[in-house]
Amino acid sequence: KAELKDFKGAIEDYNNALKHNGNYVDIYEKRADAKFELNDYKGAITDYNMAIKFDPSHAFLFFYRGRAKENMHDFNGALADYNRFIVNIPNYLDAYYYRGYAKIGVKDFKGALADFNKVILNRPDFPDGYRGRGYLKFKTKDYKGAITDYNIAIELFPKFNDYMRRGNAKFELMDFRGAIADYNKAIDLNPTDANIYFNRGNAKNQLKEFRGAVGDYSKSIELNPTDAKAFY
Repeated sequence: KAELKDFKGAIEDYNNALKHNGNYVDIYEKRADAKFELNDYKGAITDYNMAIKFDPSHAFLFFYRGRAKENMHDFNGALADYNRFIVNIPNYLDAYYYRGYAKIGVKDFKGALADFNKVILNRPDFPDGYRGRGYLKFKTKDYKGAITDYNIAIELFPKFNDYMRRGNAKFELMDFRGAIADYNKAIDLNPTDANIYFNRGNAKNQLKEFRGAVGDYSKSIELNPTDAKAFY
């Protein structure tokens, strides 16, 4: 069922299986994976804890638990798990990629840069490495550097977030026309993301295109009525 994306049904099956064998590591791991897919990160961590209790030598359990912790903004806990995983499997580049974001979470920007650079050095055709480093550069106000990294990510495999974040960097550099062009591309790829319309509205507002700005703010509110910032 998990392979069919029926994660709730899969969890029910795993629950039944655990009634017959409560020490089965694989079931806890698979149930944790299903909970992760349903954004139940707390439940996933509980199951990864059980799986680790029965098999602490299973390195990937620490990697998966680290990702769940990171999604709950427990960056220090995530770092501890990623570090333990990397000690055992030092060549798995995804661990450095996710650890880079966790380091940003604890404001270890130098360490994050080292992790993203390692990913890029070893896999220069992997767009996520540039996305991570671009995000880091934006966070540290290196907007031109962020744009350079997002350019490469877009060239390799464009996603709507690449255009939105590159647009945000252009906005900070007061290139409002360039920002709008990127927000337009982001909307083409994902027309249901309220944040893009809000950001494009801000860029139009800076250009005194007030009618267009109001239209974008209204669309942002339509897509996400609970987001108060668009009302202002």
